[in-house]
Amino acid sequence: DIQIVNFDMKFNQESITKYTAVSLGEGGPSPTAQLSTIQQEGDEFRVVSRLVTVLFQKTSFDIKGNTYLAFKTGSQRNLVNAPPSALRLVQGQDTKESAGEAEFNMNVNLVKASGVATDASSKNTTVVISMIGLVTVFAIAVVIYKKY
Repeated sequence: DIQIVNFDMKFNQESITKYTAVSLGEGGPSPTAQLSTIQQEGDEFRVVSRLVTVLFQKTSFDIKGNTYLAFKTGSQRNLVNAPPSALRLVQGQDTKESAGEAEFNMNVNLVKASGVATDASSKNTTVVISMIGLVTVFAIAVVIYKKY
């Protein structure tokens, strides 16, 4: 079994880095600015990043980076035709042995929204104002009815 021990992540447009979300850290990946956070659950990493304004000038951008992998400690490795002394030597290692590196790349397409976005707060405000108006009209009608 292998695990990710470090990685970096960049947002590129036309092969130019516009924003670096994650950089290689000494003890693992580290966010480069307050716009990015890294969450780790077991062997999985999740990067949450806001998009910088410059990325919206085009219709797409690429997310690129490198991951650095290592064998999990405690995982069993099979050796073929190894003398018993060499097997004990490999199993007794406490350091993580590098399993290599891998590049990742993802293209993100941006689509402009069509139509008017409405949020729940504006709908709630309209309902409250309508209810106040309805109660006011009803109160005026009751006062007028009682006078006549």
